[in-house]
Amino acid sequence: MTAAQPQDRERNVSTDVLRGLAIVLVVFGHACRGVIEKAGGASVDGLSNLDFALYTTHMPAFFVIAGYYTERSLRSRSAPAYLASRFWDVVYPYVLWSILYWIIHLIIGRFTHINHPITASDVLNIWWDPIHVLWFLYALMAIQIVAVSLRQRPELFLGGSFVVLAAMTFSPYRPVAEIVAVIVRFCPFFAVGYWLSRRNAPLIYPVLGSPLVLTLLTGLFAIGCWLALRWGIRTPVGLYTLPLSALGVALLMGLAQAITTLRRVARHLAWIGVSSMAIYLLHVVVLALAPRALALLGLSSAPALIAVGSLVGVYGSLAAFEILKRLRLAGLMALTGGRPVAAKQGPMAPAPGEVR
Repeated sequence: MTAAQPQDRERNVSTDVLRGLAIVLVVFGHACRGVIEKAGGASVDGLSNLDFALYTTHMPAFFVIAGYYTERSLRSRSAPAYLASRFWDVVYPYVLWSILYWIIHLIIGRFTHINHPITASDVLNIWWDPIHVLWFLYALMAIQIVAVSLRQRPELFLGGSFVVLAAMTFSPYRPVAEIVAVIVRFCPFFAVGYWLSRRNAPLIYPVLGSPLVLTLLTGLFAIGCWLALRWGIRTPVGLYTLPLSALGVALLMGLAQAITTLRRVARHLAWIGVSSMAIYLLHVVVLALAPRALALLGLSSAPALIAVGSLVGVYGSLAAFEILKRLRLAGLMALTGGRPVAAKQGPMAPAPGEVR
């Protein structure tokens, strides 16, 4: 990371808090989905609606952040140098964790049932079909390549991303690989972040943290979710939900800005945010242990599964990350960013594309 200028430090704290909020919502959302899958669709309407609201917001927020810092990073290096740096920041963790998830599933599968087992065929197909949460790294790499090719034309990048999304939405044909549709749906958020940075605009406007604006955003977001579900919209990120995702991301930004005034809470969430990529990669494994542990204790209620799953997913992943750092394995396991051998054993830059 490059040293932040004095006027940027507060902004960076709020950005790290934003990452912290977003990754907590990611883990919480996966815990909810585990309960929904376990219930088999029975009596989970409330959770399904919550799931929709969560997924309209948390990953779009990460793409906005990644777009913003990709543009910042491109200012200080050539396009070839930047693309070369993507190998260690994106490609290496993508391939490594595809293999690790497969190995871990093989081991866990010997002791307990796995809802979505990973096969050797899945690993061989990662070039067009990402495994689990690794779709984020795949989509990010693809969008960053587009961003580099249009680095001097941010308006074309921004406008083109919306045009392609609209074309895909109204086209009678669907992409051969689902990941292509995912890339198209998330590209506008990345492009917005890239465009904001290009214009030297702040990522988070302080006014978003005011009580009045937060109240307004919360109300509009709740109404938007209610209307979307009432109209039968079930895809959380897409052309029709762009306004809703924009409200959700703005709401998260406002909360992050407001939380920066609560120093202890802000420091804690910023710490989580700085480790968000490690949590993202590790929580898939850690989260799977929560329902098994609760079952041994005789607890199986949905609230318990969600609450304990979320806590274990976040703090269990952080604990595993700290252990791996002390064993000097965090860099090798692509949790600290950069080259594995040269990587420092400190927290990872929270999102690929961060200025280094």
